Amino acid sequence: MARAEDGNYYCSVKLFNETEVDTGLRDIKEVFMDDSGTHVKTDVPQMSDSRNIDMDSDVLNLPACQWVNAKLYGRFGPEEFEVLARSTSVGQRAYLPKDRPCGRQIPRMWE
Repeated sequence: MARAEDGNYYCSVKLFNETEVDTGLRDIKEVFMDDSGTHVKTDVPQMSDSRNIDMDSDVLNLPACQWVNAKLYGRFGPEEFEVLARSTSVGQRAYLPKDRPCGRQIPRMWE
């Protein structure tokens, strides 16, 4: 059996800015955690829009009263497989304006 050379993750997000003011997210990260909630790995994902056009991964602009679709993805080398195998959930973390934290948990959906 061949040994894996890398591993990939992919997540599609759909966000709606329900305010009348443009806003955005910055410092978007994927945080891989174990059962105790300890962060075992943090990654800054690459991003693309719904047309698969690469986006600036530093910020995600959210126009007023509009939907935004984005794909977040990343790659890990084999040296990180053991650490990632201990992760049981993934969290997406970012900041809104005025340094307000924003995030969500994603339950484990892999073997």
